[in-house]
Amino acid sequence: SPFCEVALGDDVVTCAPAQLELNVADQGFAQADWSTGDTMLSIAATQTGAFSVLATTAFGCVSRDTVQLAINERPVVDLGPNAGLCAQQTRMLDAGNSGSNYVWSNAFSTQVILVNAPGNYVVTVTNSNGCTASDVIVITSLATPVINLGADQNLCEGEALTLNSGFPGAATIWSTGATSPSINVTATGTYTVQVTLITGCSDVDTVQVNVNPNPVVDLGADTTLCEGLTLTLDAGNANSAYVWSNGATTQTIEATTSDLYEVTVTNAFGCSASNDVAVSVVVCVGTEELALQDQVKVFPNPTGGKLFVQMDELLSAPAHLSVFNTAGQLVRTQQSITNQQTEVDLSAMPKGLYLLRLQSGVQVATFRVAVQ
Repeated sequence: SPFCEVALGDDVVTCAPAQLELNVADQGFAQADWSTGDTMLSIAATQTGAFSVLATTAFGCVSRDTVQLAINERPVVDLGPNAGLCAQQTRMLDAGNSGSNYVWSNAFSTQVILVNAPGNYVVTVTNSNGCTASDVIVITSLATPVINLGADQNLCEGEALTLNSGFPGAATIWSTGATSPSINVTATGTYTVQVTLITGCSDVDTVQVNVNPNPVVDLGADTTLCEGLTLTLDAGNANSAYVWSNGATTQTIEATTSDLYEVTVTNAFGCSASNDVAVSVVVCVGTEELALQDQVKVFPNPTGGKLFVQMDELLSAPAHLSVFNTAGQLVRTQQSITNQQTEVDLSAMPKGLYLLRLQSGVQVATFRVAVQ
């Protein structure tokens, strides 16, 4: 009888998790014997396989049918836990399931993508069975230090340069081994610093420091010169820049007058050094000049004002003292030096450098004195 024909429907292919409801009660059957061993009028099929039923109506009419159920596994997609991203950092996201089809929220269609910006990244994966699965990962921005030690630097001997990472309180390590936010450098070298914030993000910068030599300038010892003679002062350090106290800009000058001659030399590295020499021009008898330098002591030097001139023995000729400033101007005289030790009071003089000249006949001694 057409009224006694059970129908379980077409075979079903689906993706897990799946459940197929099989029911013969709504087809007028009063009894069912299923291949699963169940005897209920309806069952739920949740596994791949063939499901058969022998259905019987209340009038004893019997009918049989079978349906095939195929449940295919979905891909397992795991992009990992949400993560933070440091500036300039790239993160690889892998959807797995090689050989599948991929649709990313940023329009990529590969298994693996690289991301370098914050955002929500979603991927949907479809495997060869046509089953799909999705996952999402949230990428946030993490605070990242930006280190700038500046341009490479050139120093002169004796100078120091402070290098500052700019992030006090952060974990810092310098190529010197220091862990402070800043360091002072005085030697040629390449200096590198790495700073790491509490976020775990870090940055590195490097600067080259070159320490260049200063010129060596030596004009020689203070000199007493007979009137009419010339003394050549040579600052050395060829091909440098020169500035003399008399306005000259040459390597050498000719000294013919009493003065304190000073020169500043700047070499090709831009490093400078200075030196000075006191030149005293005196009237000499004939061509002889007898110096008293070894017979006379001047102390204390530097002085706070009171100065003593002590001679090893009394001079045979009358002696007098003259004091000049660095401009060559006479600022004090003291005649009739007759004692072996004479006090000279410079307390009224401004602080600075002075030339003290002792002359006895044709004998001359010149001393440089500093008043503090």
